[in-house]
Amino acid sequence: EDEAHEWRIVGRPVEVAIVRAAGAYGVQPGRCVAKDRIPFDSTVKYSAALLDGGHDRAVYLGAPEILLEASDIPATDKTRWQAIIEKRTGTGERLLGLASVSATRLAHRKTLPPGLAFTGLLGMRAPLRNTAKVALERIRAEGVRTAIVTGDHQGTALAIARELGMSAEPRNALTGQDLATMSESGSVSTAGCEGSTTRSNAWSSSGTTARAPRKRTQSAR
Repeated sequence: EDEAHEWRIVGRPVEVAIVRAAGAYGVQPGRCVAKDRIPFDSTVKYSAALLDGGHDRAVYLGAPEILLEASDIPATDKTRWQAIIEKRTGTGERLLGLASVSATRLAHRKTLPPGLAFTGLLGMRAPLRNTAKVALERIRAEGVRTAIVTGDHQGTALAIARELGMSAEPRNALTGQDLATMSESGSVSTAGCEGSTTRSNAWSSSGTTARAPRKRTQSAR
């Protein structure tokens, strides 16, 4: 009976925001019951739930580019969604993709099922703290090289980097695939960095690193 903004919700901030936003659009909690779940895994970048809302359906939530690539939709639709993703992440928006498939059970393996339909995007914004830009300027003035390490889309990372006054061209960003080509010492093959060999102390199996050229390196989360 209460309005969505009056609900008391316990959980992770992103999940709480999703439930509250859904309530604002008239979706009531409890209408769909999750019979099984796959928790978010940073190596595959999605989570899943098997819902029983009158018909069984597996719903996947995660990195939009991962779910879109695995979806069984026409190539023209994929191209259209890719353009939307690039445009929205380019403004600093954080995006989650939604995809679903008819299913009676969840396959607990690190592969997405066939027949997956990409159904939409959830967009969020996390404003920077007012002190963030000033703090980074002071650090850079001391000759420290700064880096953003994030699990968000490359476009989002670059937009945030620009807002912070960092060098933020696509050539300054490494994706998870780029980082996978790095050796343990941190060197990057020329194939993974547009023809130039660079070094970075930022290391991850997923996500994006936006880096600014400085003397020393400090990773910021």
